[in-house]
Amino acid sequence: MKTFEYDYIVIGGGISGLVACYNLAKENRTKILLAERLPRLGGKIYTESYKHNGKSFLMERGAARFHKGQTHVMDLLKDLCLDTDIINYPSEITCGESLFPLLSSISLRIREGNVSKMNDLTFIEYVEKYETIDVLKRLRKYTYYETLDKGNALYIAEKLIYHYGDIQYLTLRKGLSSIVDMVTSKIHSQNNVTIQCNMNAADVKRVRGGLVVSFSNKLQYISKNVIFAVPGKYLVGFSLFEHLKCDIESIYYKTLNRIYALLPKSTKRINREKVITSNDKLNTMKIINEQPALVSYCDGDCAKKWFDITSEKNIDTMIAKELSRIEKRNVKPKKTWSYYWPNSLGLWKPGSDYTRINRKMVNPLKHVYVCGDTFSLDQCWIEGALSTTMKVVDLCGKQNKKMRKNKTRKRNTKGGSKRTTYTMSDVRKHNTRDDGWIVLYNKVYNITDWIGKHPGGIIIEEYLGKNGTSAFEASGHPDYVRKNIFPKYQIGTLVSKTKKM
Repeated sequence: MKTFEYDYIVIGGGISGLVACYNLAKENRTKILLAERLPRLGGKIYTESYKHNGKSFLMERGAARFHKGQTHVMDLLKDLCLDTDIINYPSEITCGESLFPLLSSISLRIREGNVSKMNDLTFIEYVEKYETIDVLKRLRKYTYYETLDKGNALYIAEKLIYHYGDIQYLTLRKGLSSIVDMVTSKIHSQNNVTIQCNMNAADVKRVRGGLVVSFSNKLQYISKNVIFAVPGKYLVGFSLFEHLKCDIESIYYKTLNRIYALLPKSTKRINREKVITSNDKLNTMKIINEQPALVSYCDGDCAKKWFDITSEKNIDTMIAKELSRIEKRNVKPKKTWSYYWPNSLGLWKPGSDYTRINRKMVNPLKHVYVCGDTFSLDQCWIEGALSTTMKVVDLCGKQNKKMRKNKTRKRNTKGGSKRTTYTMSDVRKHNTRDDGWIVLYNKVYNITDWIGKHPGGIIIEEYLGKNGTSAFEASGHPDYVRKNIFPKYQIGTLVSKTKKM
């Protein structure tokens, strides 16, 4: 029997991996390894500090804001005692039309349309098909145009639109990286957690009774459970997920770019506002006297354009040209910063059964979990990362309770072991991936260890805790299944009532 080195190996040190680790260590005294491929923790939460004239200024390279409706974020901040550091995120100024009322009205029409048809379109495809040319032209200037152009229309209209509009956004006084710092500090206070940076997981394979994680530095560790807290696109590199490739590829990854500039004193009185550029030139901007200012935030082709300009070292010239156009005077930035995130945030593609995949990917295989915003219903936000993380933590907690409760009892009784009788009431209690029974031809089977191996995929999960005889017959299983596989998992027979003692 193999000796487990860890109860959990968490792959990925972004906010999902950190929060999963923090909660598992807090609730269950288990041994945990968190492995991050980069030299730093935090993932897309990355606050950078810059000093100018004796003052320090913060710039968010990645995630920048949240709002009160994002309950998982608010709960985490309260848990970390960071809720007292919450401040209002500066309002937005946009040159030209505010497009949210238009997006909101289109979203309403999408939600009222045929669900199947809407799910098969991108947001822009819907506009091209059902709206006017004028509406399409107006939307081309939207900051997040790539989201509309590539994202599932129904998902955007039902879920994503909720996070935009006339909302008071919030941030933290010391930057969002203070969340990462506080969670990391809490984890370090536990003596059952090891954090390793520069550790790139190469593959994960199932062995009898556990999972072996191999790293690029040739190290291997065995764990009872593995939590993948990485962007979904990285999962295809692991052999465990080969059969889930179709679901994993239901995500489109968009590119983002942020540009900050240290600007000279301005005559404009908008030094308290934050602005987002439209997806063209610097048509919107924020001018703050003698401190770094966000002058561009865009996605898609616009982001790639500014990245190319930065790569060619022409960014200062181009920023100066655009600022002069807006200010109607020569404005040369003293310093610029450009942060490019290629293929960084996931969006559900048209045609994706995103509700099903969202449920499935949290626990796609026995003792294997996936968290992060990629397969969430709140993509592109910290809230999405935390919502899936807390589902994973909850599932792991339930699994641990069952293991402690049944420590002296074998759940998966193999052929030849003592058998007994069960009622359907008994069977119904065992209806999860981690404790799954099924009735076939009036015999009771504990198929917990078979679920992940089932050639028919997750369809078998629909019958956990139920009588699956009719479905089994309809699917046309070969005879060898009854002869060779059934006996291994039978634990008893079905009776109509429990016998009186």
